[in-house]
Amino acid sequence: AIPSKDRTIRRRVVDRYRECPWLSAQDVGAVTTREHLFQHARNVSEIMRKLGDPGAYLRADGEPRKIVDKYLGLVARLLAYDQALGLTPGSRLGLGIDTARMRRLAHDDGEPVDEAEIAALEGRLVARLREDDANETVRDAARDGKERDD
Repeated sequence: AIPSKDRTIRRRVVDRYRECPWLSAQDVGAVTTREHLFQHARNVSEIMRKLGDPGAYLRADGEPRKIVDKYLGLVARLLAYDQALGLTPGSRLGLGIDTARMRRLAHDDGEPVDEAEIAALEGRLVARLREDDANETVRDAARDGKERDD
């Protein structure tokens, strides 16, 4: 159900769903992409950290190295995903998400997630996706039937 074979990404997707109960099953692709972007940005950040001195980010001609542009591009894309998924305070406000109520509904106890919980959440996500697909199929069939009647 989670479109990634990387265990770290899969765990992050599950964690994101636990932290953000407003995310729906249809968001799984975007959440997975967001987590991949986060991982890439973190890797590039680590490379930049190893360069050490901020002056090392500039070439001899004074222009920034390509890695700086890559990092800034990744961060910009990551922010766009965060806003679209309601992961920033402003985007949640714009979407009308009541996070306090969502936390109460999720009643997260803060305990670490184990592999069985990840498998169970993935199973629930798959069930939600199938249910959503079935509902959409029913709606499409009803709409098609109504159009034929007209």
